Amino acid sequence: RVPHGQLTNPHFHTRKMGDRQHIVIALDGDKKMSDHVLAWCAKMNILRKDHKITFLHVAEYHTVSYVTAADLGAFASSSVTSPRINVAMKKIAVDKGTEFLQECSKKAASLDLKPDELKLLIANQRTSVKVCIKNYLGQHNASAVICGSRGLSAVSRCFMGSVCDYLAHYASCATIIVKPPAEWFGKPVPVVERRS
Repeated sequence: RVPHGQLTNPHFHTRKMGDRQHIVIALDGDKKMSDHVLAWCAKMNILRKDHKITFLHVAEYHTVSYVTAADLGAFASSSVTSPRINVAMKKIAVDKGTEFLQECSKKAASLDLKPDELKLLIANQRTSVKVCIKNYLGQHNASAVICGSRGLSAVSRCFMGSVCDYLAHYASCATIIVKPPAEWFGKPVPVVERRS
């Protein structure tokens, strides 16, 4: 019999970082959903003091290219990338991501959760958020990842893809998906879905 709050997934118990299990909480930038994921973690009491807990956020930015006046003719074939603008765009993404992680850390402290690490990754048009997270999990030998689902419809998931679905299928560790509360949609929604 497994005590309340412990997972029975074998990957969760065997994959370790040093002596400590590494639990990654992937926070997507949506404050309301991130607050819900943190509250769920506190309520379910699955994070222990001997876990290494990482709050992970992936900030996105897109490089800017433009066409020069000389290329505006009918045979324009090239565009110019502005390093100065793109450095500024990346800095904005880093600043916003850092601020978001710090806010999540404060919210977690109010719930008696203390992350060991705040990790910000950067995604641009050559990388995607879901691949950044998957790669991080593998490189840092995560035991489990906890992420929130935004409750996309089947059509939205088909066209946009779901980070949670992707992680559930391709992450190297157990994936815990925290569903949004039923009252957000006015219909019953299961509280949590576990896949590995």
